[in-house]
Amino acid sequence: MMRWRFRGDAIRGGRHGIKTLVFFAGLRVCCLSEPALDAIYPAGGNVERQFEVEVCGSVLEGVVRAKISGEGVKATFAGKKQVKKLNKKGRTIKVSDPDRLIFKVVIENDAHPGLRMIRLVSASGLSEPLGFEVSAMPEQVASAGADDSSGAIEVDEMPVCLNGRILDAGGERYAFYADQGSVIVAQTVAEVLPFNGFVPHLRFYRADGKLCEGIVTYDQQEAPVAVLEIPEDGKYELLVTSFAGLYGNVCVYRIRLGELPLITGFTPDRAVKGESLNVRLTGHNLPRQRVRLFTGGKNSVMCLAALTEGAYYLPALNFMLDDNKAEVGKQGEPDFVARMTPASLNIPAGGRTMVSIYLERLNGFDGEVRVRLDYPPLGITSETGIIPPGQDTCLMAVLTDSHRYPKTVFDLDLAAEAKVEGRTVRRGVIPSCFKGKAPGDGFRDFAGLAAKVNPAAPKSAVPKKR
Repeated sequence: MMRWRFRGDAIRGGRHGIKTLVFFAGLRVCCLSEPALDAIYPAGGNVERQFEVEVCGSVLEGVVRAKISGEGVKATFAGKKQVKKLNKKGRTIKVSDPDRLIFKVVIENDAHPGLRMIRLVSASGLSEPLGFEVSAMPEQVASAGADDSSGAIEVDEMPVCLNGRILDAGGERYAFYADQGSVIVAQTVAEVLPFNGFVPHLRFYRADGKLCEGIVTYDQQEAPVAVLEIPEDGKYELLVTSFAGLYGNVCVYRIRLGELPLITGFTPDRAVKGESLNVRLTGHNLPRQRVRLFTGGKNSVMCLAALTEGAYYLPALNFMLDDNKAEVGKQGEPDFVARMTPASLNIPAGGRTMVSIYLERLNGFDGEVRVRLDYPPLGITSETGIIPPGQDTCLMAVLTDSHRYPKTVFDLDLAAEAKVEGRTVRRGVIPSCFKGKAPGDGFRDFAGLAAKVNPAAPKSAVPKKR
């Protein structure tokens, strides 16, 4: 039976403080017994590395697997997290925390760097995903104690990816040396932040404890990036705290630190298809200020990739292509973006689950959109979801029969089709999770949809009457 549920997360006041319930991720249709993945720490690692991660969540009883998208990354269940607790006699003992699990992760040397999705799997369901990054950059995980007398964690090398979590209001500090004139960038990896409202707050300090002047900050309320031009040779500290005052085991962050190339804008930001042009870049630590862009055979996404060439850039940046010169400076062609929630499907055998479709209409598009499964596996079908003209949402059902269906976690694709100015436009539906409590708070998009069919629980045998 499907029921409505809010998902929540416990945010602790201090390391051993009172738990307060903070609701997030919105109202959604789900099975009450499916596991909920709230945070993973550390939220990534580099290639050719083996390490343990701690998974925080709820309804974790029965979870023995973690599914990570893509090739070259494996996670093996290692048991529940052991924590210290006082018994009735006042003695310290170790007990298992049912809401914190340990997995051993292996990232093989041929694993492609980039964002992955991790989901928890139990006999009763599949969790919503969280981001997990595979990186080619050196990694450093914050330890329980500081490495120097100032209370800061010594950074071994830069550039580096810092992994930590804010357990109290004091946050965590990282000490590093830098030369005069160098530009240090601290960039939050937005895709791995938990869905509990936590956003890290980044500040640079001098060795004498004074706040550095001239810090430039971008995207402070979403996924902050802090930039500092070093005024003189010496030791500096990066202080990571919580922007909204939240802290606890699930307040996990991942920050890239070093003299990193960062693009904050480019001019022009659009071109005619087939045109070649010089684009001026603005930002920090850029190897060149101008890029010659050839748009022939490219779309907008490919143009953006050509401009950035592996450099980090602010999420709001995009590049537009127009069909002809008459369209330059005008609104782009009508189009749409289709998203769906939940981003993981739990389908009862011989039953159905409901999917919410959200449509973002672009450049005046106002037509009907139809959504259906794209080449589903045997035993999986759907009812067509129809979004009428002028509307933005619909519900559609994904179904399975009671006998034929995949016995493991499998991938699904949904496609949305519409008539746009007399031609058929087909777009993939993006699995998404709400950043806040509702669609108006924005979405975090994922690259693939995973699904699991949950067989009906066997009926207990009834003893025969004598």
